Amino acid sequence: MPGAFELDALLQLLGFYIGWCGALGKGRATGHGEGKFVGEILPTAGKILYHVDVTRLLKTRKGWFGVGNGIVKLRNEIIYQNDKLQVGVFPRT
Repeated sequence: MPGAFELDALLQLLGFYIGWCGALGKGRATGHGEGKFVGEILPTAGKILYHVDVTRLLKTRKGWFGVGNGIVKLRNEIIYQNDKLQVGVFPRT
């Protein structure tokens, strides 16, 4: 499915950041905004830049939650954008 890798990579990057901040447990995507595709990544693409701007990080009894806005750049041009990425990291039970 086109764009699925870009969205998945941004969600994983946000989850990695939450873990780096100290969350322990299992990460899970909890939501995302509407994605905007304006390009594609081909096998010959070269360097791809993934960037997530974390807008909220919250620690609760149930786990950690992060919200952010993400972009994917190819050849210094934005090819994918998604606002309101949401990831939770929940303690293992």
